[in-house]
Amino acid sequence: MKLFEFEAKGFMKKAGIQVPQGIVCETVEEVRNAFIKLGGDVVLKSQVHVGGRGKAGGIKFPEAEEEASEMAGQLFNMKIKDESVERILVEKALDIKEEYYLGIITDPDASCPLLMFSADGGMDIEELAATKPDAIRKITIDPRYGLFGFRVQYELKKAGVEKGWRTKVVDLAKKLFQIYWAMDGELIEINPLVITDRGDLVAADAKGGPVLSLAHPEKGQQRGQRVRQRSLRTTMRGHHQPAAGGQGPGNRFAAAGHFTTALRERRSAMSFLPLSL
Repeated sequence: MKLFEFEAKGFMKKAGIQVPQGIVCETVEEVRNAFIKLGGDVVLKSQVHVGGRGKAGGIKFPEAEEEASEMAGQLFNMKIKDESVERILVEKALDIKEEYYLGIITDPDASCPLLMFSADGGMDIEELAATKPDAIRKITIDPRYGLFGFRVQYELKKAGVEKGWRTKVVDLAKKLFQIYWAMDGELIEINPLVITDRGDLVAADAKGGPVLSLAHPEKGQQRGQRVRQRSLRTTMRGHHQPAAGGQGPGNRFAAAGHFTTALRERRSAMSFLPLSL
């Protein structure tokens, strides 16, 4: 099954990723009440599984209670690519300074996770890949070891992200990988990931799926156990096989140290595995 935006954001919030304050509504009256509760200055976002809702008129910006009710009625009565709108996410609007794209997919060619980042957030990733492929930075993730922060740091620097924000984006990327892994799905993305005028890093929009572990939460943990076992076997081989530089015990200890360090980093990056979705 695919995730609605509000569902994906629910998992992100649980993992420690900041999301806008929002309320999911199923009636016009609920939208009106949400507008009041959030103090106005909100955005109404149709909850559908298809893309292109903004261009289709599925996102509205009311300025008053009556306008919120009117716009909600319009959204509930519309279809976006033949999909009816049954829920509206009413969110507090953000003052946006920068927009990024951050996502993790299952790469069908390499059969492993692939992290993608772009400083050109807010655009459809397929459109961006077609028009500005060099703007997308990619990192293949070895599932035995997880996501290495230094690799993300390097790609963020190449993408032009300011130094003061790189560590924060790396931390968020690791949390996103936690969600991806625990869901046992094919995609989790934030588009856009925004820096606000207040200096917050916020998942302004999100989607995910198809996922398996919502119906079978044990699958994410089982996959983690299998990866741990493979990693341990790899580490043990590192203890017994000589390093490329020679046969001496010093090289064998160096190889063992390398594998142990990698395993520790992988365990740190994937310490979420008890995470319950």
